[in-house]
Amino acid sequence: MSDTKKVIGQRLASLRKAGGFTQKQLADALNVSQSNLSDYENGGLRLHAELILDVCHTLSISADELLGLTTEPTKENMAEKEFNKRIEQIKQLPSNERKALLLVMDKFIDCQ
Repeated sequence: MSDTKKVIGQRLASLRKAGGFTQKQLADALNVSQSNLSDYENGGLRLHAELILDVCHTLSISADELLGLTTEPTKENMAEKEFNKRIEQIKQLPSNERKALLLVMDKFIDCQ
């Protein structure tokens, strides 16, 4: 097994968990099987370029983070992660609270 595949796989697993995704959730978002995602994370399969882009988009990370070229998330990625975290929290709210929040957001946006 290639050390590079193993290292990138470990980073993928770590970043997936940090993003709050289960293997199944990320596999579904990437349109790959959970078995294949497990193989990517264990270094058994090499991530191809298109999948790297999809992973980065889904996890709101840079390719540099995934590939281990940096461990520092960019400010844009940090903001994107926070935004996505809020969206997931909003999805968990009861319907009436989501509607009320949308009204407040619409008012805020209209005032800009």
